[in-house]
Amino acid sequence: MDNLIKLHIYSSTVTEGNTASNEDVERIIHDLPTDLTPKEIIEIKNTKDALDHILEVYKDTDVNLDLIKTTHQILMRGLIKEAEIFYASATKRIIGSKLKLPSTNNEVEYLMRSLVNYCQLNKDHIHPLILGSIFHFLFVSIHPFKDGNGRVARLIHSHILLQGGYPIFAFDPDRKYDYFNYLEKGREFDISDFILFIVEEHKNVLLAQ
Repeated sequence: MDNLIKLHIYSSTVTEGNTASNEDVERIIHDLPTDLTPKEIIEIKNTKDALDHILEVYKDTDVNLDLIKTTHQILMRGLIKEAEIFYASATKRIIGSKLKLPSTNNEVEYLMRSLVNYCQLNKDHIHPLILGSIFHFLFVSIHPFKDGNGRVARLIHSHILLQGGYPIFAFDPDRKYDYFNYLEKGREFDISDFILFIVEEHKNVLLAQ
């Protein structure tokens, strides 16, 4: 599990632009110096803390808004003022995507409550590998926070997997452009290729451990 934890932290932060290497993540986890920027170091430490929180609570806590907001608060601590606050804006966009994001806080709140309800209703009916991938896709497409949406999606995806008896989610960050392409394809056409990509990447990571 330790190697998988490091890989989750590494893949999730690097996918969002952090320039860390595997060695950097290892050094930061052990409070050793690196040449990363202070912001990058905080991102890695916060991701580790947020994942630790997921590992601590998943047995007793289903996916809910409080869990999502707390995870975001830990993840964005010291990075943005709007940690754990749903954030909508008519001008907010996902770079490289044609997706139109919800433009009001009420719309974000409604969509997030619907997503949580969907997960709770289908927890025992949809395989966790599939349910985690669906949550992941829908969460980043709602994009409820000002920043950190992808990282939160991958953390709560891991929560769903853990509850289903599977290891946490991670993937090869060298395939991050494929990841973003499958997300966009899912928004424009069909989610199935994104789900297949996510499940296959997770499997490949686990086989390599």
